[in-house]
Amino acid sequence: VHSFPEGVAIGVSFADVGLEGGVTMFGLVVPVLAVFMTIAISIHNIPEGIAISIPLRSMEVSEWRMVGAAVFSSLPQPIGAVIAFAFVSWARGFLPFGFGFAAGAMIYLVITEFIPEALQIGAGLDGDGHRELAAGILSGITLMLPLMAI
Repeated sequence: VHSFPEGVAIGVSFADVGLEGGVTMFGLVVPVLAVFMTIAISIHNIPEGIAISIPLRSMEVSEWRMVGAAVFSSLPQPIGAVIAFAFVSWARGFLPFGFGFAAGAMIYLVITEFIPEALQIGAGLDGDGHRELAAGILSGITLMLPLMAI
């Protein structure tokens, strides 16, 4: 479900390069926002792939099938990226809308799916998983902060 909005975020950020959104280095335009967005979502995809694999592991699914399921679950991502890139490239005036849509979709999914699922999974832990959730959020923010310097 949420791979498509992630792809939208990447596609919109690459479309931003055509709007002077890059930084010129060594005579080349480096799409800073696009690189940042791609790295951020790639980092996010690691625990997501693990979350997909854990239930499959308990069902004794082979490792190759777990990898296949994790990859298959991300197929909407490049589709969303291509559609968003084409849309924003076609209608540059919609770039703020594109960023807003991508941000809103991702925030919605974090609030309605990721956090409740994390708390449900952590229900048996001391503190019902709240400490672990907070530690994960802070770790993610800490990991992302250096990327903002790019």
